[in-house]
Amino acid sequence: MKITKRHLRRIIKEALAGPPTTVEGWMYWGGEFGLSAEEDNDGQIVFYLSADHSSSYNRARVAAEAVKAGAQVDTDNDGNDMIYTGVYYNNDAGGVWSDEKDYEAGFKS
Repeated sequence: MKITKRHLRRIIKEALAGPPTTVEGWMYWGGEFGLSAEEDNDGQIVFYLSADHSSSYNRARVAAEAVKAGAQVDTDNDGNDMIYTGVYYNNDAGGVWSDEKDYEAGFKS
């Protein structure tokens, strides 16, 4: 199996950092899989993984990686997955990222 430099950097980063425990960590994690973070009614960071999710990773692998990172994954009746991170926005701060953080997480170019 051939490992790219990008993949090797990701493996090393994950080994050193451990699972994400902050909003920023989960935002970065989701960006790695082409997912956009959303906020549920309680302010929890969630990711919606549709049945036709298209990225370089297949849907089952993304769900497995989410569980490995400490999230809970539930499947709805339509076959879509919701990834519940257990991490909440700080409502005092408004839960708004700066453009700089969006760039760092890969959401803007």
